[in-house]
Amino acid sequence: MLSARRFRLALLASLALVGLLLTWIATNFGGLQATLWAVDGANLLAPLLAAIFCLTRSMREQGRSAVGWQALGFGCLAWALGESYIAYHELWVERGLPIPERTIPFPSIADAGFLAFIPLAILGVLLIPRGIFRSSLRIDAALDAAVIGLAVLSIVWWLGLDAITLASDLSLFESVLLLAYPWGDVLLVSAALAIWTYIGAGERTSVAFVVVGVLLFAVADIGYAVLIPAHYPGIHWVTALWPAGFLAIALGAARPPLDPVRFESDSIPGRFVLPLFCATAGVLLLTRAVQGKLDFVHAAMGLLLAAGLVLRVARRSAERRRVRRLRDANET
Repeated sequence: MLSARRFRLALLASLALVGLLLTWIATNFGGLQATLWAVDGANLLAPLLAAIFCLTRSMREQGRSAVGWQALGFGCLAWALGESYIAYHELWVERGLPIPERTIPFPSIADAGFLAFIPLAILGVLLIPRGIFRSSLRIDAALDAAVIGLAVLSIVWWLGLDAITLASDLSLFESVLLLAYPWGDVLLVSAALAIWTYIGAGERTSVAFVVVGVLLFAVADIGYAVLIPAHYPGIHWVTALWPAGFLAIALGAARPPLDPVRFESDSIPGRFVLPLFCATAGVLLLTRAVQGKLDFVHAAMGLLLAAGLVLRVARRSAERRRVRRLRDANET
């Protein structure tokens, strides 16, 4: 863990490195070959750094929190191993080809490392918080995760996941493997945001960096699949979001919690995360309906999302009535 001063310096350095990488990609400084080296180098070093910080943090924690940091650290390490194969293929195996003619192998052994990160990261974000998680809040968090997941899935489907899902030029194995990325990212984002909405103030900053890292990672994964053609070389602004995400995870591991506090049922993040994603999904679904493009999948997502929201509001109202009855009973 870093001291407050060193943490601020690390944060500024991370922002500067991400800004430098984005500038490098935008200006193509030194040519395509140099830019490809910079992108692959950043995508290899950032997860390795995150793995080191997460595994180091696990040695300072106890119980489930230690297991969570270990899972997240090994997930970052697995992703780095997958990226090392991609970098080796791009920079060495196809070094004799012009950059535009180089391909990213799919499927390959790199996919094992990339996909291993998702379940390990989900396990990590579920176990890292040290607060007490009551059984009643587990149900609320699971329901929140389902609602957020449906909202995120609606947004991602609107952005182009439908085109990936319905692609017909891939084999069954390739289609399943390709879909595992965005669907896994939806699960990861849902778990991370649901947990963050219940976490106490003492741990919120540390976990917030992990959540931001997860969001950046998911945006990079989905953006890469939607924005970049299958045989496009790995030089695009969206590829800078992967190292940015892993640097955020490293900062979360380096940021010590203020104190071990319990989970909160009405924390500040919980007041805006769920409404924000649901409102965004609702606007997109309404836009589809107005344009006459509301297909069966979008309609089903809208109905499930509405049902989840109604159930969530009903549970929250019941919880508040229960608390009010207990307060009245104690006063009398």
